[in-house]
Amino acid sequence: KLPTPHPETLLFIVVDSLENLIKQRSSLLCPHLLTLTKLSLPSQFAINLIEPILKLEGSNKTKMQEGAVTLLVSQYEGRRRATFEGKDFVNLATRCLSSSTIMLIPESLEIFSRSVHSLLRRCRTDSVKSIVSNSWEKCISSNAGGFESARAWIQSMKALIIESKLSSSFSPKTVSLVSQYLAKDVPRSIAALVVTQNAILSAVIPLGECLATLEEEVVIENGLFASENEKTTNEILMKAYCVTSLFDSGSIHGRLIRQTLSNWLSSLSMPTEAINTFHKFVFAIGNNTVKLDSSLKGNIVTTLLGSILIKGNESASLLVLSVLLSLWNAGTQSSLSTVLMVGHQLDSSARKETTLKMIENTLDELPQNLGEFCRISELSASVTNLVARIEAEGLFPEDRGVPLLNALKADNSSRENTLITISENLVT
Repeated sequence: KLPTPHPETLLFIVVDSLENLIKQRSSLLCPHLLTLTKLSLPSQFAINLIEPILKLEGSNKTKMQEGAVTLLVSQYEGRRRATFEGKDFVNLATRCLSSSTIMLIPESLEIFSRSVHSLLRRCRTDSVKSIVSNSWEKCISSNAGGFESARAWIQSMKALIIESKLSSSFSPKTVSLVSQYLAKDVPRSIAALVVTQNAILSAVIPLGECLATLEEEVVIENGLFASENEKTTNEILMKAYCVTSLFDSGSIHGRLIRQTLSNWLSSLSMPTEAINTFHKFVFAIGNNTVKLDSSLKGNIVTTLLGSILIKGNESASLLVLSVLLSLWNAGTQSSLSTVLMVGHQLDSSARKETTLKMIENTLDELPQNLGEFCRISELSASVTNLVARIEAEGLFPEDRGVPLLNALKADNSSRENTLITISENLVT
């Protein structure tokens, strides 16, 4: 039973209308609920109005639940703690995000997910960990909310971290718990999913941006750089993307990714499923590594070539190398495939056929790009030696080795002629 406002007031009229609309399960209930979002409501509204609406079934369930969730969130979002008396609203929101008794539709879960940081501001510290983990698990559940909710959740956590640096709205323990969960549990849970659709990729991009707001030691201590635990291709790609996002944002010094990134990329095998997703991750990682210094890039190139010697055609290193070099050399040549790739975002809807064509283009351009990279980085001798050994072992697919060797030899010959000319001029 809702509280009875004073007669002949606007709230009296609204409450009377609400009770009638609930009985009728009318589609007009949602706009009536939204009229209350600017008010600080008594606690009875949580128990006697919002919760029953959340449990309603029927043809108008979507609109009614969206309106109820919006009203619930409005009661703890954006209000100062000193004037807040909405414990019942906070408790109801917590139950919604952790209990299976209230089935949230995807639209409602997304509304909740956008405001998790506001909810945490109102909660006791000892409940933060369970709210964070339960709400995230609900977001990535295939039965509730999908990945748009996951994206909204990550952006909400990013807002929490940024706000904690500007004010004392959150306790240090809350910030620590959230930071640890973001750096350790979220990447693992995303990587554990079978990422066969573009939807999950929309959660990966804000995760990289979110991790960039964390303190460097938090990211390191919670295992993002640990290289011994990766068991799946998804996890390797996820961690490689997140780590390169951190470097690209300036949050992590390049020395921390020298060995881990090279090892991760060289350990990748040719994909047998989720091929389009695999390719898009490689494109995105390439975009993030454009700013690496030449020594780091050289380390990646030689490690990738070395892995081909060990794993042969099972290795994805040639594919990865062709994409990376096409992106790294974007400033020195203007092939169509490179221009396309630079604008090829991780969450794009490009079809598998389009992505495969781009991969084929980068493989065709590999001799030119590898030769150009060696000329700039002065790695011609070591790279030529590796390529010659791979070709001698017959480990290059489809006669890819001969054009590579010819390009490197041409570059070496040009370099020798340049040195001879310089020497002759010095003698003269």
